[in-house]
Amino acid sequence: MPSFLTVVLNDERQFNAPDVRIPMLSLSRVLPQTAPESPYPYREYHSSYDTTEIISNDRLKDSCNLVLKMIDAIENNHIPINKYKGEIFLSRYNLFKDWQTLQEVIFVIDGKHSIAQIAEKCDLSFMTTKKIIDELYVNNLIDFIKN
Repeated sequence: MPSFLTVVLNDERQFNAPDVRIPMLSLSRVLPQTAPESPYPYREYHSSYDTTEIISNDRLKDSCNLVLKMIDAIENNHIPINKYKGEIFLSRYNLFKDWQTLQEVIFVIDGKHSIAQIAEKCDLSFMTTKKIIDELYVNNLIDFIKN
């Protein structure tokens, strides 16, 4: 079963139907079906009570920020490549802030993996990985593969 069919379904099912196949994502804040805290997906779902009045402004802002972070990740998911050989002289570049995480990221930079792939391999967020990559770039230690 495609993973998008495991959450609350909206129009993504129609857009991803056979012979349509328009890539579509769905963002959902509902609890899993197994969560005892509330009825699945939520009490008002597909009823006349499913109106804008039940929307929390704070949650809407959180969702908007998440979408903006997703767009930023897509736009900045470059492939870094080393401009150095061997170990980096970290104190020269003041890169001792999080030595272990830095070493994990540096080890994966090979000109084949995007920032998102590096983040996944290192079990880090995209933004944490991008921050490290940006520091390496500013210090002229890496470059990016041109697409």
